[in-house]
Parts: sequence; structure tokens; C-alpha cells
Amino acid sequence: MSRGVGDHSSWLRQFLNDTFLRACAVFAVVCVLMPSGGLGVELCPCLRMTHAPCPGCGVTRCGSCLARGEVRRAFRYHPLGTVVFPLSAGLGLLALVPRRWRHPACSRLAAWGAPLRPLYLTAAAGFVTFGVVRFGLVLAGWTEFPATWP
Repeated sequence: MSRGVGDHSSWLRQFLNDTFLRACAVFAVVCVLMPSGGLGVELCPCLRMTHAPCPGCGVTRCGSCLARGEVRRAFRYHPLGTVVFPLSAGLGLLALVPRRWRHPACSRLAAWGAPLRPLYLTAAAGFVTFGVVRFGLVLAGWTEFPATWP
């Protein structure tokens, strides 16, 4: 099957290339090595300039907290990071297996591209929507980052 514009599984093949898998492995290692409260230096220009978090703010600190078993604290940094970090860590582990095992595994996973596409698009839209709403709420002073709830 050719991977054309109409192929709904091609999006997943892009995520299963060696470069992306290695980036997931690096992200997981950074989360594990980083202190659960962050580095003490704010790296996000959006948060530095506006004091409100961008849609991705807190995902790395969430992963750091999850790696230490601090689920409630992780949820406060970024609720959707509790899904992003385990997925990234799993893909990162896939990057560490030998190529002769990795490529067949990636081919089997890519076969799920078409049925998973609506879930992926919904999750991506939810991630951005959550980030925009959180940005507005923090900017308006109605909530804080990291969140003080649950």
C-alpha cells in the first residue's frame, strides 16, 4: 500500500520512525533525571513573559512526578501529561530494542493507524483546548499554575 495523502495510517508511521522514538527515549530520561519540582529555572518563554502556561507547560514536570510515584502532584502540573508521559516512555523503550525487533513491532503498530486516528485527533484537540482554557484562566487570575486542586 502506498502512503499517500488519503492513507489514514501514515500519521502513525511518522511517529514510529527511529528519530521520533529516540526523542521519546530522551524525553523519558529527562523526566526521570529531573527533580519533581522542575529545574528552578523557567524554560517556557510563554510562562516567563505572561506568567500563564502554554498548552505544553508542565508535561515534563508531570512526567518527573509520575516517575517518582507522585500521581496527585503530576496531575496538578498537567492532567493530560499523565497519559503523554507513559506513552512517550513506552515509545522510548521501543527505541532501545534492536532494530530487527523494532521494525516489525513498528509495522504491527502502524497497522492500527486508521482506527486510532480519530482518537489521536480528539486527544490532540483536547490537549490544545485544555491548554488554551488553562492559559486564559491563569491569565485572568481565576486559577494558578501549577494547579492547587485536587
